[in-house]
Amino acid sequence: MKKSMFNEDNYLNNDSIIKIFEDINIDRKQKWDLEKYKYYKTIDKYKEFIEEVALFIKKIGYHSVLDCSSIIAFLIYQGYLSNDLSFTDKELNSEKEISCLLGSSIIKGKGCCRNLSQIHKDIFQNLDLESNLLYCYEGVRLLGLEKNRQANHVINLVKHEGNLYGIDLYNGNHLFHFISGLELEQISSRNNDHLLYKPYYEIIQGESNLEDIKEKIQSFKNYSLKETIKPLYYEFDIIDDTKKRVLALREECFNFHEKTKTLKKEIIKGMDKL
Repeated sequence: MKKSMFNEDNYLNNDSIIKIFEDINIDRKQKWDLEKYKYYKTIDKYKEFIEEVALFIKKIGYHSVLDCSSIIAFLIYQGYLSNDLSFTDKELNSEKEISCLLGSSIIKGKGCCRNLSQIHKDIFQNLDLESNLLYCYEGVRLLGLEKNRQANHVINLVKHEGNLYGIDLYNGNHLFHFISGLELEQISSRNNDHLLYKPYYEIIQGESNLEDIKEKIQSFKNYSLKETIKPLYYEFDIIDDTKKRVLALREECFNFHEKTKTLKKEIIKGMDKL
């Protein structure tokens, strides 16, 4: 079967395909530049909101980046980061999104993987923590044909105790580790899901060039050789413990929601002009 242009065995050694991805990025960058000009007030309000979220998380306190990620997921799914105290893990109409500010969709109470991963990255950045986006393929694996698939998912990469992990807020904080330079496996006592890294999307997004990607693949391969966190420790000592701790702070979380209500309404007002 012919390899698709999205197969890493194909495009990583094909300048003409890389050029296609670079041209797509040029078109997207023009759109983002226009959005940054038209919606600068909304973007500033969003940044102010992210600062408030980061300050609140500092007040709550977190023990590790995995604990912090779990707190962010809890705040999102309990609706504390949305305008009306509710959240649905449903994709927002792309015409109602600011594409250079994907985290803002969470404030409207809806979001999919691209929105959750972006607001995670934005909050981490404000906390001076490292969080990067990893574009990947999530789905059926069959005879290697999955390598021909386009990216259909995005998660966050975080560093914890010397190793690099992928955390998937959209799918219940599932945690992944690299088993090669291009594949991740879930750390779980119940599931054995896999993700395929699709670095071409970083070129489309203007986040990496071909040289950057080849260095990342080697780096991910190196991380695949390291010892990982134990599944039961992650599931019980981190995830369950975080939930219990934050559930006990429901009043503080609600007060935060109320405190930031005006700011959230201003952000939504700006988005409604799309």
